[in-house]
Amino acid sequence: YQQRRRQIIRDRGIALHDTAEEVEQAAAAERGPTGEDLRLARRQRRLTQTEMARLLGVSQSMVSQIETGQRPIPDDLRQIIADWLAGE
Repeated sequence: YQQRRRQIIRDRGIALHDTAEEVEQAAAAERGPTGEDLRLARRQRRLTQTEMARLLGVSQSMVSQIETGQRPIPDDLRQIIADWLAGE
């Protein structure tokens, strides 16, 4: 299993890492932010969905749909959310 996993990682051009956590972080960086990432970060920063929506320039219902996976993150918001998650 580990050998196959490392091969998949190499095939994707991700540097090999020693820990599973680092591999997961690299994979997450490759796929971009998810609705779950957004929800966790929003809650950690103690923001409501309405406040998050204002920051992103979208409706509260859109934030809810993104967080629950009912709607994918639109391409025009993907980098904005990634920067926000990174604290930029």
